[in-house]
Amino acid sequence: MPDPAPLRRSRAALVIKLVGAAAVAAAALYLGLSSCQGPPPPAPGDSRPVYLRPEFDRLVMGKTEASVVEAVGRPDTTSEDEENKFWHYKWRVRDPLTNATDTDVQVVFKDGKVVGINY
Repeated sequence: MPDPAPLRRSRAALVIKLVGAAAVAAAALYLGLSSCQGPPPPAPGDSRPVYLRPEFDRLVMGKTEASVVEAVGRPDTTSEDEENKFWHYKWRVRDPLTNATDTDVQVVFKDGKVVGINY
């Protein structure tokens, strides 16, 4: 009858390798998921309100620049091209489906009124 000791040693080595591989996979998954969180939210002292998307739409669509500032405040950044002005609101709007806060919302003005919002 053959000696069973080598078989036991090879099974033990296989179990050790499988446990080690599972630990490495779990660590890689943890590191991968933790890096997907995106940029940090606004500082705790930022007292500006965060609006749900439908509320933000209602407050700005079709409004003038002055009305938008009155409704939701000044934008964080602005830019423009030949036809449009673009206002950007950072960390000010939340998606009601995912409950995630949008890092940047672009408000598009044409002829002095809001014609679009890009989330």
